Amino acid sequence: MSRRLRWIAAVVLAAVVGWGLFVQTPPGPRSIREFDADRIASLEIDMWRAYYDKRNVRLFILLAELLREQRRYPWA
Repeated sequence: MSRRLRWIAAVVLAAVVGWGLFVQTPPGPRSIREFDADRIASLEIDMWRAYYDKRNVRLFILLAELLREQRRYPWA
């Protein structure tokens, strides 16, 4: 395999993985009425702990995870 062909294959693979992780909507219902209340409560408690501990990066990650699980938003 030539060097250029390997480079193109790596770029295509990275694009597919990036799309799958950050753009594709996760499976499941997008209704606000259907969610796991215990999981959401656990995430909110962890978010409050991160807020009071001034761990802003952790707070942001938990918020993104909450939106992904509750509303089925993609990571991006």
